[in-house]
Amino acid sequence: MKIVREAGDVRTSTSQQLVYKYLSPERIDFFDEGYLRITQPSALNDPLECLSFLPVFENMDTVKTRALVLECYKAALNHLNTRIGILSFSKKWSISAMWAHYAERHRGLCVGFNREDPFFKSMNDNKDYGYFYDVEYPPDKTLWPAHDQEGPDISIFFSKSRDWLYEQEVRAIYDLSRHDKVKEGDNKLPIYLKKIPFRAVKEIIVGCYSDREVQCLATHAARDLRVPIYRAHVSMDASFDMGRESIQGLF
Repeated sequence: MKIVREAGDVRTSTSQQLVYKYLSPERIDFFDEGYLRITQPSALNDPLECLSFLPVFENMDTVKTRALVLECYKAALNHLNTRIGILSFSKKWSISAMWAHYAERHRGLCVGFNREDPFFKSMNDNKDYGYFYDVEYPPDKTLWPAHDQEGPDISIFFSKSRDWLYEQEVRAIYDLSRHDKVKEGDNKLPIYLKKIPFRAVKEIIVGCYSDREVQCLATHAARDLRVPIYRAHVSMDASFDMGRESIQGLF
């Protein structure tokens, strides 16, 4: 078997712009039916998820006003939890911290999707369906006059603290009513699932610490989908990015 090694910034095809979903080992079951979770803001890691705005009241420094701001945040978050779900991707497959945090310490896998697939492109053409944009990382929250009845615009869904810059996130925002499947959750919030068409899958990378079962199942999925399959490894170049090697035909 010929091993082909690639540096962290190599993409499968220059004609396709890929986005990546890091998954834990048990989420190898994605290749059974194609479901990914569209997650309510409160179920995500960032306590300020979708709250990247600051309601501006008079006398902002008073204890009473700070309590009002907190109440605004709580009310907004409770409302959003009933309305929207977030599906997050990354622009890169090679971020070591992403493998550590979202792929169970490099034991999971990472799936590359074509962001130009009609499934994703149609979102921004039909705003009733959802939005699909890159996340931005401004230095501060967006100021929002509390008397403004319209409220902040959709940019708050695509803004996060610079602490999260390493994720290089691209996200889809869905109306939860457009879910394809729902099941009971373990934190009082139901788990909503969206079915992603397999045609959008363009490559699969298994983690450098993934076990033989994950590698075998991922390789079989790659064969069925006719897409390349790689295994991540520690890069020997000057970058801190992960490298990868083809394992096509290994299993």
